[in-house]
Amino acid sequence: APPEPAEPVVAPPPAPKPEPVQPVAIPVVEPPPPPPPLPETYTPAMSVREAQDFARDVLGVKARYGKNTPLHRGMANLANEELLSLKRAGLGMPEGGIQIISKMDEGGGAPARVNASYVPNKHKVVLNDLAAYWQDPADAARRGRDRNWFSNQDPHQVISHEMGHAAHHAQHRVTFMNLHRDGEPKELARVALEDIKVGVLHDVSRYALTNPIEFVAETFNAMRAGRTLSQPILDLYKKFKGPTVPVKP
Repeated sequence: APPEPAEPVVAPPPAPKPEPVQPVAIPVVEPPPPPPPLPETYTPAMSVREAQDFARDVLGVKARYGKNTPLHRGMANLANEELLSLKRAGLGMPEGGIQIISKMDEGGGAPARVNASYVPNKHKVVLNDLAAYWQDPADAARRGRDRNWFSNQDPHQVISHEMGHAAHHAQHRVTFMNLHRDGEPKELARVALEDIKVGVLHDVSRYALTNPIEFVAETFNAMRAGRTLSQPILDLYKKFKGPTVPVKP
């Protein structure tokens, strides 16, 4: 019998050529430019809008400075000058900003007697343009110090006081609210404050004795002004977790 034909040998298909590896471009992310240095001194704004722009662009804080009146311009410039000094010293700005209002909205009392306030639930400093203080801050601060109501006679001291509240709240929120709200922690703090009443009257101010939260803000102001305080006052300030104090140059 004739031999069976051999099966043809089929060559394997050539291996596919590898696709060339495309280089992956890794984007280069440039770091943001550093913020411009803060000015050493404040140049008074000629308008409320200019003052608000300075607060936003230089200080990084939202400001609502009211109307372009001489009163509001003066208040805005005084606020910006003190905020710049505090920021240059390393203090943070209030999260909710700063605002000039024509009435205090916290209830009770005579609104014209309230120069300014810190509103914890809004993290905001508000300045009350109905207060006589703003008509002549330098004279009002001097008279307040003469009566031992204020801890110093710097016309910026109202701004600094409220910023003391804001810094206290920002740095130690639980302690701040315990001292702010009625309750056992606040009552215990009142007792501790009463124990050093004589020293507080001598070294700080009468206003510092109104409640523990005001003791912190007034002591902050006194230390910022460079006043020498007794050790019991410094110890209580530390116990109440008073904020870091940027001393005024």
